[in-house]
Amino acid sequence: MRKVLVVMAITVGLASSGLAQVTPNIDQGTKEIAGSGFYNTETAAGDAFALALSYGYFVRDQFQVLGSVGITDDDLVTTWDAGVLAEYNFLPEGWGAWVPYVAGGLFGTGSDISGSDVSVDETTGNLRGSLGIKYFMHDNVALGLEARYNYAFNDVYFSKDDGLSDDQFLGVFSIRVYYN
Repeated sequence: MRKVLVVMAITVGLASSGLAQVTPNIDQGTKEIAGSGFYNTETAAGDAFALALSYGYFVRDQFQVLGSVGITDDDLVTTWDAGVLAEYNFLPEGWGAWVPYVAGGLFGTGSDISGSDVSVDETTGNLRGSLGIKYFMHDNVALGLEARYNYAFNDVYFSKDDGLSDDQFLGVFSIRVYYN
């Protein structure tokens, strides 16, 4: 995961050099389509991938509501989630193309875990909180980096070190497209 975050940080840094000033398109009425995920070949349970897609609508300037669906899978765990989020985007003076944001939402989460020591097939509710930053490469295209915390109402998350758990921390990379 660290390697992925380092590569993404370098990509954003290189993308930011030499680009013209942009005006992030996060005004009322704007729509957003986003994709996020990762692929990791170095997990204890084989190759792992995650993919999430979301659609958002800015109900006010800088404030949007989103629907999201996602799946994470490796040789041991398959987890899906679907839910709704509210996201507020800050526009600090002098930050230009950089837009920090905070988000929170309610999700349904399902987990199918099958291994030698653990077997779980569970569906539950999940609260999500996120802090992140977007870099607008163009008025209508942004890269995002997010720290995400999930709290499930039952034990549906699995880690090699901790076993089953009701919470999870993630680092997530996304690409977002905005249109009117």
